[in-house]
Parts: sequence; C-alpha cells; structure tokens
Amino acid sequence: MAILTFGKRLQKIRKEKGLTAAQLAEMVELSVNYMRSIETDRKNPSLQTLIDLANALNITANDLLCDFINKNEEIILNDITKRMEGLNHNQLSLISSVVEVIIKECEK
Repeated sequence: MAILTFGKRLQKIRKEKGLTAAQLAEMVELSVNYMRSIETDRKNPSLQTLIDLANALNITANDLLCDFINKNEEIILNDITKRMEGLNHNQLSLISSVVEVIIKECEK
C-alpha cells in the first residue's frame, strides 16, 4: 500500500466519493482555496476540521490518518479479522495457506 500525504489521502477519498473540492468545502464550511491548500499539503487542518471532513465524507478519522498512525499488533489482528468476515471456507483456507508460507519465510 502506498504511503500518501494527508492532503493526497483526503483528495483520493473525496474523489472516490464523487465530490469536487468545492462541494466538500461547502459541506464543511471552508473556502475552496483553503480546501485546496489542505489537499496540496500547504495547510494542515485543525482537529475540528479533521472531524468535520471525516463526518462529511462518512469515514473515520483513521481513514484519513492511516498513513501516519503506527498500529499495534492487536489493531492489526483486528483489522485482518474484519477483512476476512464473510469469506467462505475455501477463501479462508487459501488465506491460511498464504499466511503459512509468509510465516515460514519470516522465520528463515
């Protein structure tokens, strides 16, 4: 997974949601220029703006900050478990086989 700057991550998510910078700026009551400054990493949003952006995009703050937060093992394991929910037996068996190969390689 590529590491993105905060602004690029915000821009990527905004585009995935089908919004323009102007539309998102209006939703969180920011000027378009300020929104573009955030997306080009010239400005850092305040905590309240971060919260407003996450709420407007219907995402978590972690979705915006995932490239900057070190995850401990418990968080990583919970994330992996969530991703596998709803998979069928064959899919889980395949994942188990892949994980086994990776673990063996790590042990070398």
